[in-house]
Amino acid sequence: MDLLALLPAFVAAVLLISASPGPAMALIFRRAALHGLRAAVPTVLGLEAGLYVWALCAGAGLAAVVAADGQWAGAEAGSGVSGSDSFAGSTDGGVA
Repeated sequence: MDLLALLPAFVAAVLLISASPGPAMALIFRRAALHGLRAAVPTVLGLEAGLYVWALCAGAGLAAVVAADGQWAGAEAGSGVSGSDSFAGSTDGGVA
């Protein structure tokens, strides 16, 4: 399946999901309504900091999985095949 053909649908879904209000927005609105705008700012900063920490942890976890898998972490180092074309010609999309 061509990933570029799926990209517009993916971008549309991401925009819809990110634009829809969720529990974080409800928390921010509640905090601002009860305690004012100045009290809502630390809530926004805390939510964003948590999001970045979560993203970094998720990225580190994915990196650890990829690093632990010899197929992706330079297993072809001595074969004379570069990483970008190590699965060229494979019929299963590069899955071992």
